Formats: sequence, C-alpha cells, structure tokens
Amino acid sequence: MDKHHEKHNQRRADLQNQQFDELWSLEKQLDQRQQTMGQWIAENYGQEQQDFNQQIDHLSQQLNQSGLQGWWFRLCHGEQAEQDKQLAQQSLDNLQWRISEHKNHVQSECQIEREALLEKQRTQQEQLEESIANPEKPAEKIEANHQAIPQTDVLQDVDVSYRTPNEPSTGSSR
Repeated sequence: MDKHHEKHNQRRADLQNQQFDELWSLEKQLDQRQQTMGQWIAENYGQEQQDFNQQIDHLSQQLNQSGLQGWWFRLCHGEQAEQDKQLAQQSLDNLQWRISEHKNHVQSECQIEREALLEKQRTQQEQLEESIANPEKPAEKIEANHQAIPQTDVLQDVDVSYRTPNEPSTGSSR
C-alpha cells in the first residue's frame, strides 16, 4: 500500500512540477508579448503621437500670439488655429484610442491563453485525484499500454528476423 501511495504522490509531484513549468513558461511568453507590444506601439504610433503633440503645441502658440496681435489678427488667424488645434486634438485622441484598443486586444488574448492553461491544469489535477481515489481505472489503462508495447516489439522482431533469416538462403547457390 505504501508503494501505491508513493507512486501517486510522485505522480502528483510530477504533475505539479509540469504545471508550474507550463505556467512559468506561459507567463514569460506573455511578458515578452507585452514588451513586444510596447515596442510595436512605439514604432507604429510613436512618431504620429509626437507629430500630433508638436502640432498642438504649435497651434497653441499661434493662439497665444493671435491674442497679443489684436482683434483683427485674432479674427483672421485665431479661429483657423483654434479649429486646427481641435482637429489635431481629435486625431490625437483617436490615436490614443487605437493604441488602447490594441493593448486591450493583446491583453485579452493573453488572458484567454492563461485561462486555457489553468483549465487544462485543473483537468489534469482532477484526473490525477480521480486515479488516486480509484486505483483500478489507471491500472486498466496501464495494462492496455503494456499490452500495446509488446505487440510493437513483436512486429519489430518479425521484421528483423525476416531481413536476417536463421536458415541459409537456398536461392543464392543457383
């Protein structure tokens, strides 16, 4: 009975180690993916975001200058600068929304992968616990596996014995 418990304790420990390794590996992959996402955002949106910020700063300076130049300058140039600034701000908001959507998409994919792995691990743990509670069922599986292995060996032996017969060939003397 002690060997039975030792065997199941070892299987439990092996499964837990395997699950820990899988989870650790997935976490590293997800961290890498989030770092890659940050680099991708910087490469694809960084310059655009910087351009919008510069445009908004420039238009803000124009608005400040138009206020100092007097009512005629403000009337001619201030309104256009204000509209341009609002458009640039809308574009920047849209860009930030796209970045946020991309981040959310990647994070949701990562969460789905994490949940799928945890579910797989829960199922494995339940199966192991069930096999510990009902030791007859795994024994049947093990017996079935042991029966399959010798059949493969027999086939290999037959194949080998066919290629190297024990009796001398009668066809070569002719």
